[in-house]
Amino acid sequence: MAGNHVKVGASIPSGIAAVKAFKKMNLGNFILTAIPLDFQEAMEVASFCKKNSIFFVFSEYVFRGQKKIFRYARKEIPEEEFHSLKELEAIYKAGGEFYMGRYLLGEAGGLLYWPREYVTSKKFGLYNNLPKAKNVEEAKELFIAYLKDAMKYEERFGKEKYAVVDSSILFKYFLEAGIQDIYIEVLPGNCDLILSAARGACAAYGKKGFGAHIAMACYGGSRIDTIWLKRWKNTLFYSFLSGAESIFPESGHITYNRNNEGYTFSSPQTKETRQILRDLAFFTAIHDRPAGFPSTKIGIVHGNFDGYPGLWNEFVWGQFHDSQWVFQDAEKGWKHLSSLFHKTDWFYPHLEGEKDSSGTVPNGLYDIVPAEADPKVFERYSCLIFLGWNTMTEKLYKSLQNFVKKGGHLLMAVPHLNCSLQRNDKYKLFRNGDFSDLFGLKIMGQEKKDMHGIKFIQPSSIPTFRFPVRHVSDPHFIGEKRPAKTVLCGAKTLAGFSTTHREEYKKIEKRPFLTEYSLGKGKAFLLTTWDWPGADGMAPAVKEILRVFMEGEQEEIRILAGEKIRYSSYTTKEAKIFYILNTDFDHDIAVSFYSAKNQITFTTIIPACSLRIFYFDGKILYGATDHLINLASLSSKEALSTITFYSYKKQSIELCNLTKKEHTVLLNKKIILCEPGKKVSCILPRTIEEKKAQLYKGELLKEPKIDWPGGHLPY
Repeated sequence: MAGNHVKVGASIPSGIAAVKAFKKMNLGNFILTAIPLDFQEAMEVASFCKKNSIFFVFSEYVFRGQKKIFRYARKEIPEEEFHSLKELEAIYKAGGEFYMGRYLLGEAGGLLYWPREYVTSKKFGLYNNLPKAKNVEEAKELFIAYLKDAMKYEERFGKEKYAVVDSSILFKYFLEAGIQDIYIEVLPGNCDLILSAARGACAAYGKKGFGAHIAMACYGGSRIDTIWLKRWKNTLFYSFLSGAESIFPESGHITYNRNNEGYTFSSPQTKETRQILRDLAFFTAIHDRPAGFPSTKIGIVHGNFDGYPGLWNEFVWGQFHDSQWVFQDAEKGWKHLSSLFHKTDWFYPHLEGEKDSSGTVPNGLYDIVPAEADPKVFERYSCLIFLGWNTMTEKLYKSLQNFVKKGGHLLMAVPHLNCSLQRNDKYKLFRNGDFSDLFGLKIMGQEKKDMHGIKFIQPSSIPTFRFPVRHVSDPHFIGEKRPAKTVLCGAKTLAGFSTTHREEYKKIEKRPFLTEYSLGKGKAFLLTTWDWPGADGMAPAVKEILRVFMEGEQEEIRILAGEKIRYSSYTTKEAKIFYILNTDFDHDIAVSFYSAKNQITFTTIIPACSLRIFYFDGKILYGATDHLINLASLSSKEALSTITFYSYKKQSIELCNLTKKEHTVLLNKKIILCEPGKKVSCILPRTIEEKKAQLYKGELLKEPKIDWPGGHLPY
């Protein structure tokens, strides 16, 4: 099966000695390093990398907005002592296709997420605070202008292959400003959030992939203990299954001194850190992950002029001067994303159906997709959901109409249809509140904010969207809300405001809380309150609606698992491939594949802190117990599947027939009869892929004795 080899490597000190040591240590085929100040040595580094197929990125020449030249140890040097543009271009050319670009604007998102003092106090020597903005549009323009100004200065070092490393979810703004590549500083924030933002931004701007730059020494923990090492392993595997094209540590793998414990290069702890990295490099050399991004069905829309950074500071757009910029209900909406990976309590009364899919996102992952994206990008998803800030525009509105008409499902709230640029609750509704051509209703005003309950009164027209409809019940999801005054123009009320146990259906219908409208092949849902989804009074109802949406968008073959499971799926011509990671540090977890159509369940065990790979050909599910495998070929006919795996070791493999018909499998030339709904286990022999025969000797799994040349890492 044609695939894609994810690049794995490390940050290393500057100079040819460090590059040669990296090569000898078998840590992969990718490095981040500081450009040597000696021209001949820099040329030697670039030529060596090209000759040995090592992809390389240079760290920042200019330190974080200061417009001065710094060495890798942040030692300032005069610009005239740095390379000339002619010399730099020669170095880049010497690296050829293995030169991946250079970092600039390192952590420029820190302007929005760092502690305020970092950018307002000169003693830190970092980026300068952004100027004051009058509204969200101007705030965005100031941020983009800051980025472009810094990039303009960087042109003296070459205009191509700009890359940025950042810990925020602001990637769409970097790409809009002109950055070519993005690298995530994984771990400072929520990994689910930042990886999703990187995928969505790359999809919107036509980028093939992103890098995972792992800040293990800074954010992996206080000391290298067992849990630290398991967190490290999880971070590597999660970056892999999430779609990262290159994966490497910023620090923690050479030396480590965060708690005055003084781990050296030869300490057992740092050796184990490198061994875990080496194991990943070996795996990605053997295994072909399908090209492109994981299959995602849920797009969380990153709205127009949304300055929420995704971590740390509770100010938007780095505007520290005025209380209006402190996080409000619009920003609190992002917190709902954490609930997508949480199981409901067993006593939660609104969960219905045959199986509990709560805590599982369809296909395992969601993307955070920019509102500015081309309409064709929206078509990657079956469902778009708005949670944070958005300023509605004509372009976005038409894109959403197009998305729904073509079969998409859309969920928004009234504030997302606001076209005001001010951060207050004096909304200026787009088209004066006439949304009859998208949501089948008009917003005519608002009621007084009060304590309101909700009651679901009729089912969705989408059979899999199972809302908790109860005509006679107490009001649920009680909290402060501001109901919108509405005129329905074809929309139907799924849930309305309710005050008593017994209440007339018609009365509730006239005061909708959630509506559904059929447009073309799709459905548009609207929360008809003037409250953002993040408002405290909205939280219980919004969490329930999100749970129903996640359940309703599940595939026919779905995965049932606990909260610590993370997975992704990739679709190829031959099969659907599942990468399943158990992030629990201590416990094995049972994971079930469930065929909703055939009501067949296959349950397997994922060991603690481990990755397993499963292949599904439409009939049979295959899962080897070890991840050091690669699919050679697969063809499936009516009653016969022929499949061949390469396997680094002799291991057990499980097969399960998820249909109601008997099926025969020819597995590595061995005939296996698979009865309907039954699991079969057999031995997968060690099978070498000839073109990778050298790899299968296993020599790259070991660290040779080496005298580390020393030196500072790029950061």
